[in-house]
Amino acid sequence: MIQIREYSGGLIYREEKLSLAARVFAGTIGLSMFGGCAIFLHLGRWFPPAWTDAIAVVAILAFAGVGAVGLFIAFSARKTLDFDAERRVIRRDVVSPLGSWRDEIPFARVEGIALHLRETEDGPFPLVRLTVAGARRPVELAGLGTPPQADAWRERIEALLKA
Repeated sequence: MIQIREYSGGLIYREEKLSLAARVFAGTIGLSMFGGCAIFLHLGRWFPPAWTDAIAVVAILAFAGVGAVGLFIAFSARKTLDFDAERRVIRRDVVSPLGSWRDEIPFARVEGIALHLRETEDGPFPLVRLTVAGARRPVELAGLGTPPQADAWRERIEALLKA
């Protein structure tokens, strides 16, 4: 779940962190699926090479794919953006089980802010993208509601950056 709120000195965007139990569950599933790959590798040696090898390869790829998703979820990061109007910076905190880092982006480095609609099977999914000078990727804010609600947040952020 995403939380975004305004306060007297700016705006805070915070992603909910995944509970420890959910991380352990996802990690266990991920590691178990990689264990399934080992079983198919072992069983593949007992049968003569033929169509069974093709089935083993497909099964290994499927198990590895699901295992990778489980580990990705287990090690996913949580992002917090604090748009500090007084200091004119965006403080970004990223916390994950593999470590955390913090940096500050001056408002002057934000070159543009735009609403992007990503098409999904459930309809358009709005993203607010901040283009930052010198950054490899834009800063994305997701989960801001419907496209009109996300556009309203984009306007608030844009007004904050220009003030």
